[in-house]
Amino acid sequence: MSGVYYVKLPKGDCGKLRIYNPMYSYNYNSDEYNPPYKQPRVDINGKEGALLIFRAPLLHDVTKNNTKEDRISLSFNTFVSGNWGDRTSLTYLKL
Repeated sequence: MSGVYYVKLPKGDCGKLRIYNPMYSYNYNSDEYNPPYKQPRVDINGKEGALLIFRAPLLHDVTKNNTKEDRISLSFNTFVSGNWGDRTSLTYLKL
C-alpha cells in the first residue's frame, strides 16, 4: 500500500495528487457515458489531517504547488501482515 498524510495545505492551488488509471488504454470511450473508471487519471485535492491510502503499483504524482506557502505532506509505502478480523464472523484474514 502507498499513502499520503497531509500535515499542512495552504489555501489556493497548492497541487493535487494524481492517480493514473492502469486500465485506461483498454477503455473505449465511444459512448457518451463517461464514468470515472474510463478516465485516464483521478485528481485528488488534499485536506489537512487527511490520510489517503491506495494500491502501491498505481502510477501517481503530485502537481505543482502554485502558492507562496509550503505544502507539507508525508508519503509512504507499507504492507500489512498478521491476522485481521474474527473467525466466528467470517471476517478472518491471515496476511
